[in-house]
Amino acid sequence: MNTMELSQLLDAEQVRRLLRAVTELLPLNLQVVDARGNTLAEAAHLSEMPAAGSRSRAVESPPRFTSTLLEPSSAEARAPIEIHGEPIGHVIVRGADDVPPSTLRVAARLVAQILADQAYKEHELHSLSAELINKYEEITLLYDVSQALGSVFDIPTICEIALEKAVQAVPAAKAFVMLKDKDSGHLTVIAARVDGLLGRRVPIGQGVSGKAVATGKPILLYQGQVLEAASKPTAPRDAVLSVPMIRITDQGTEEVLGVITLAGKPPGEMFTAGDLKLLSTIATQTAIAIHNSRMIEALREAERVRQELEIAARIQQSLLPQQPPQVAGVELVGRCVPAANVGGDYYDFVVDKRGHLTLLIADVSGHSVGAALMMAMARSLLRRQIAEGKSPATVLSDTNAAMLEDLTNANLFITMFCARYDPETHRLTFANGGHNPPLLWCATEGRVLSLDADGLIVGVLEDVSYEEKTISLHPGDVLLLYTDGIVEARNPQGEFFGEERLRQLLRDHASETPGLLMERIQRAVQEHIQDAPQQDDITLLILKTQEAT
Repeated sequence: MNTMELSQLLDAEQVRRLLRAVTELLPLNLQVVDARGNTLAEAAHLSEMPAAGSRSRAVESPPRFTSTLLEPSSAEARAPIEIHGEPIGHVIVRGADDVPPSTLRVAARLVAQILADQAYKEHELHSLSAELINKYEEITLLYDVSQALGSVFDIPTICEIALEKAVQAVPAAKAFVMLKDKDSGHLTVIAARVDGLLGRRVPIGQGVSGKAVATGKPILLYQGQVLEAASKPTAPRDAVLSVPMIRITDQGTEEVLGVITLAGKPPGEMFTAGDLKLLSTIATQTAIAIHNSRMIEALREAERVRQELEIAARIQQSLLPQQPPQVAGVELVGRCVPAANVGGDYYDFVVDKRGHLTLLIADVSGHSVGAALMMAMARSLLRRQIAEGKSPATVLSDTNAAMLEDLTNANLFITMFCARYDPETHRLTFANGGHNPPLLWCATEGRVLSLDADGLIVGVLEDVSYEEKTISLHPGDVLLLYTDGIVEARNPQGEFFGEERLRQLLRDHASETPGLLMERIQRAVQEHIQDAPQQDDITLLILKTQEAT
């Protein structure tokens, strides 16, 4: 406890009046001294009492304490004046030889207790006043820092403001703010009042600032004091005060974001516990401001992504056919259910001037505006080449050549399946560019076939050749084109829907209309994933040849 001096707690004139009152009652001489032996007040017993009715001598002039009344040979008693067990002075009582020692002791203890009680009250009053002043300064600083940081969301600017407030509250020759890098295990100087320090990086745990961040505890070093606990011991020439910037997470844990460090005081001065308290207030407010800034930036990024997904979704929907064309002898349906608002799936029906029907299904990697734009570009190329009468294999190879550079630069690729159906010959010619092989229900054979052909995905290599195959379709046959969002749909246990389930659905319901078959497949996939979110686009395209009447 930092107890104040006796002279700061007791008024000498009030003490003197108390001593006089005692000497008027008892033939004693009293003296009050502080902890160093300096006299605060004294009073001597009057040898002659005033006559009754006469004016009191004590009123006319205060009695004087004379050395003749406090002879060394006189009997003496001492009693300490204490606050919380710490002596701040003594009461000394002397009397003539005929005064019993017990009287001296009782008088000394009584006066000491009275003075101790008064000193304690003054001490508490001083302590309360000092605490209120400190609280006022802290609240004022807190308000000032909050006002300065409240409307700022740029982190370097936040750190500059925090540093300015720090050196105003706690003057220092040098000052800097360091922030933790996200994953590198280093600190980087973001703001500094030291030439050449801005941008410097220091491993966490190294030096005073690194140690403060590593431990999450403030460090206060006197001038020349050595930091022993650091990973690399240092001996700062200046006094140093380093306070970590800590925020409390929603889980109640502490997250250290960085550190504010001050160094350098005039000779003979040092950082104090009060300085530490003020700097801790600034560090806490700065940590909150930095966290809020990062949260706002994350919200801005989320909003940017949301807007981007909305744009991509509109692009994707504009690419898909509004309804299937009317082609003699076949029924057609198609549907795309994107995941997370936008997907990379695409399907199309194109009827050329010869009446041939081309079926397209594709899946571009990624779920973004870039993926949607690449699919828009691919759609334009595909339709132009189909209109030119090119075969499915040529359509894929020419698309690959035309889009290779753009896809490579965008770090994207596309899987494609292209098939052309001739309603007159009932022949289906197809080529595959790394896509899931479509399934064909052969009504006459009562089995399901995979329509596969060799071919690399679009956007990986140039000069790719694609295998082309042809197959005849018969009445009642059902061709099912799909993307991997169906077979790779997972349930909560992580199990894939799989191709076999899709084959079984095709076997069991091939006799139904394509629209009803599509509904059954989608419902089965949804039942499989249960309440789990859809992870990928689900796209289906079904062609069924009409049965003979």
